[in-house]
Amino acid sequence: MSKSDKAAGAAEPATSPIGVAVLGLGNVGSEVVRIIEQTAPDLAARIGAPLELRGVAVRNVSGDRGVPREML
Repeated sequence: MSKSDKAAGAAEPATSPIGVAVLGLGNVGSEVVRIIEQTAPDLAARIGAPLELRGVAVRNVSGDRGVPREML
């Protein structure tokens, strides 16, 4: 990466993903999950590493949450 790339704010590519955990799946938490999933390539390009949703903490794990059950 050149000095001009660094000055322009370009992120250096990372070799490993950045783990993300979300607290709650209400309005905000579910929207964060949706944005991470739907814009993954753009986010990875902007920050220089892919984001990986590693887990979600909720009070009550029963019911459909829109994420795989093993994430809860």
